[in-house]
Amino acid sequence: MLDKEIIKYIGKLCKLEFTEEEAKTMGEKLENIFLYMDTLKSVEVEEINISPNSISFINDLREDEIKESLNTQKIFQNAPNKEDDYFKVPKVMD
Repeated sequence: MLDKEIIKYIGKLCKLEFTEEEAKTMGEKLENIFLYMDTLKSVEVEEINISPNSISFINDLREDEIKESLNTQKIFQNAPNKEDDYFKVPKVMD
């Protein structure tokens, strides 16, 4: 089990205060976490391919097609504010 002073030190780093009972409970929980981490260290991962995603993606994009644009008048018909051919929105940044 972890030393009480170490538990109090970890609590101080986390800006937490523990009673004696809470420190004992936290020590037991941290000990279990460390044991689990030791178990994970023994897992063989040498044969696993590193991938940024767990799912392989195939580029399923459609071919570009030239189509008629939307009617500008129809786009702005429900806009609360517009200026020329732009939506006018409240200022977000100074």
